Amino acid sequence: MEYETPSKAWIILVMIALVNIFFILSQVKLVNTLKVSNHTKKISKGWLWSQLIPLWSYLAFMVVLFKIESQFQTYLKETSNEQNDNIKHYSTTWGLVYIAGVGISNYFPLFYIMIPIGFIGFWIHIYKVKKSLILAQYSQNLKRNS
Repeated sequence: MEYETPSKAWIILVMIALVNIFFILSQVKLVNTLKVSNHTKKISKGWLWSQLIPLWSYLAFMVVLFKIESQFQTYLKETSNEQNDNIKHYSTTWGLVYIAGVGISNYFPLFYIMIPIGFIGFWIHIYKVKKSLILAQYSQNLKRNS
């Protein structure tokens, strides 16, 4: 029995889905890192995972973008000032570049390049913020135990 090889379109769709899933997982990890101190402002996982729904994902992305910012600000208010000096501050800039690229590229295809640049830039930014939060929490725990 012979099986047909999947078309290239299906392979591309699966790869895009995997990239989106890993991106959302990085957002989930950041949210979980931020919830250590403030349980009340935690973002619903529904908002995070609804970014996989086509077309709805753009609205969900913007909501998540600003909900993470709100949770980050609450986190900074609830933690010590010594710890906050070592934390890389969360910014919505790269996320807004991505959203602007999505909107503008519909009218000016040349601006399509803004979409992957904004997406990758935001992903890297999320990683750096999460890493700085973990390091700050670790150093704070070391100071408490010494």
